[in-house]
Amino acid sequence: MRVLIVDSRDEEARRLKAALAAVGIEADTITTAATADLAMKAVSYGAAILDLDIPDMDGLLFLRRMRWRSDKTPVLISSARRGLRERLGGLRAGADDYLEKPFAIAELVSCVQSLLRRPHASGGLSLGNVSIESDTGTPYVNGKRLPCTVNEEMLLEVLMRHADKAVAAERLAAVVNDPARRGKSNALQVCIHRLRGRLAEASADISIITFKGLGYGLMGTGKNDTKSEG
Repeated sequence: MRVLIVDSRDEEARRLKAALAAVGIEADTITTAATADLAMKAVSYGAAILDLDIPDMDGLLFLRRMRWRSDKTPVLISSARRGLRERLGGLRAGADDYLEKPFAIAELVSCVQSLLRRPHASGGLSLGNVSIESDTGTPYVNGKRLPCTVNEEMLLEVLMRHADKAVAAERLAAVVNDPARRGKSNALQVCIHRLRGRLAEASADISIITFKGLGYGLMGTGKNDTKSEG
């Protein structure tokens, strides 16, 4: 299965392509939105890596247009745009994952491998009796809205997108922490604690578990604990 890399910087695109090739993943590199649009209509890609700062169109607009025409290709945003607002905007626009630059190349490869393993369809995320609307990111339990802060919604969404594995605490901290306080704040621990309580109070049949020394993940607590998207 092939991957499309959309990045206007040739050197960066070649570096990503080489890293993917090292683990057996073939990739095509494209430098403009117009060319990427043609390529995606001609080839069924298993995933796409999208830099937001492409020269002929803002990357978020390109992604929204993909989703408007029901293109379900999994998309990993790779961008220098940092912060909660940018990550939230990327995910709301239809991205499946978001990596802030600079990042470890091994992390990007791991994200792409995860996207290639998972089935994808439009219509949001669901896990057990918990679901998240694709357009708004609003979480529900048994069809009833789960009251959450923006940080808690983001945390739950990231965990649900990676429900098949532990998510590193450092990565989750980047979602909920103010960058200026990163490394000093206990925001992640507070957010995990509150979200666990909200899920339990709403009778969700998933729960957040701690992987000692690794991070956090989701586990089913009832009979409807299989992951699905759609």
